[in-house]
Amino acid sequence: MRSSYINPGDKVSISVKVSDGPRRSYMSYIDTLVDEQTLLIYTPIFKGQVIRLSTFEDYEFVFYAQTGLYRTDGKVLANFVENNVAIVKIQIGRLESIQRREFYRVNTTFEFTYTRPMLGADETGDLPLYPATGENISGGGMCFLSPMLLSEEEPIYCTLPMKDQMITIEAIVLHTESPEDSRELYGMYEYRARFYFREKRDQEAVMQYVFAKQREILLRRKMQFEAVDSDDKNQGTPRRR
Repeated sequence: MRSSYINPGDKVSISVKVSDGPRRSYMSYIDTLVDEQTLLIYTPIFKGQVIRLSTFEDYEFVFYAQTGLYRTDGKVLANFVENNVAIVKIQIGRLESIQRREFYRVNTTFEFTYTRPMLGADETGDLPLYPATGENISGGGMCFLSPMLLSEEEPIYCTLPMKDQMITIEAIVLHTESPEDSRELYGMYEYRARFYFREKRDQEAVMQYVFAKQREILLRRKMQFEAVDSDDKNQGTPRRR
């Protein structure tokens, strides 16, 4: 039963399926589970504007449940207002688990760029690129710094340097440090984001990158230990444990 996986109050990402380019994504929450295929969710709101979902579009829904992350295709059946609250009635298909919630995390610094699809394209018709610096990364997400002020729950598309290739991954901003607590003094804000992989090979590429960085760290530590050990032997000092 779907109620075994998702419940009222769970967060849901709503993406319009398009043939090319980044998908328009919005965040909302489940209101009611009507039956196995029908849900009521709150109409998404972005920057104070109610986003009315079309009944003519195909959508992809990603549910952030307590038991994990699940995706499914679906469609909008109706938009209505109930007790002064805007509600969307949706129909969904089979839920698919798309990632585990826990992954090994490695501390490494890397430069990357990202786009903000919710802001739309610029005068050239392209989505502007914004610079960022990763602080750590795992197969499930990352922490990064950026001079741009982002919103919590905002979807972004990150182009990451994974060894010998560049891959673009959708991420959801989970946490934003307030200006008082962040590194605004240095022109940077600190963020935590969760990845959402549309392709299994992208997740595997990130995991390979994480493990490769961990091996590099372990190798450097081993070399440092061997260098200290060699100095101790030359100086006749006891071996360090």
